[in-house]
Formats: sequence, structure tokens, C-alpha cells
Amino acid sequence: MESGTQSVEWVREEFAQADLADKRLNHRLVKTALHLARSPLSPINEACGDWASTQAAYRLFDNARASPQAILAPHVRETAHAHDRLWRAGAGDARYGLLFLRTASGDPASWADWQEQQGA
Repeated sequence: MESGTQSVEWVREEFAQADLADKRLNHRLVKTALHLARSPLSPINEACGDWASTQAAYRLFDNARASPQAILAPHVRETAHAHDRLWRAGAGDARYGLLFLRTASGDPASWADWQEQQGA
């Protein structure tokens, strides 16, 4: 995909529910994700566009509250909600694919594993 050829507003919507325990970190996550989504094949410094944004992205990634799990949580929730919407709409239809989740170690993860982690 070429840089800037597709809307990335889904990023703002998807990460709007992020909870990194600090409003400034939440805002930085959305802003950084937008930069990276607009230019997915670019290195971070190029995608961010300027030195201040690049430094802010690296500070975000270096912050303990911005763990991979915390950053992925809103995406996982939105993926699960999309799955539920497709299922209710008749996901048995051959037009819909399946999503296979894997843990960080590469092992298959189950829906029950995710629900357990969420306290459901």
C-alpha cells in the first residue's frame, strides 16, 4: 500500500479506548499510531515526519505503562467486537474468513484465553 492512499481514521477510532493510565500517553498512542498507519512501510523516524514526533514515539515505546499488552488491548477488543458482529450477521457465509490469534510466543490462543485475561 502506498503511503497516504487509504483513510486511517479507523486508527483513531480503534485506539480511542486505550487506557495507558495517563491521558497524555493515550493521546500520544493515537498520534503515533496515526503516523505509522499513514506510512506503514516507513521506518519510525520517516513515518513520524519530524524529530519531535519521532522522539515522542520512542518515549511512548520506552514507557512501562505503554506495554505491548496495553497498546494491543483496544485492537483486540475491536477485533473481538467485529468478529461478533460478523458472526451475528451470518459468518458461516464463505465470504468471511477466520481469524487465528497467537500468543507472543507464537502458540495458538483461544477465545477463552482472551476472555480470561479480560476478566470476563
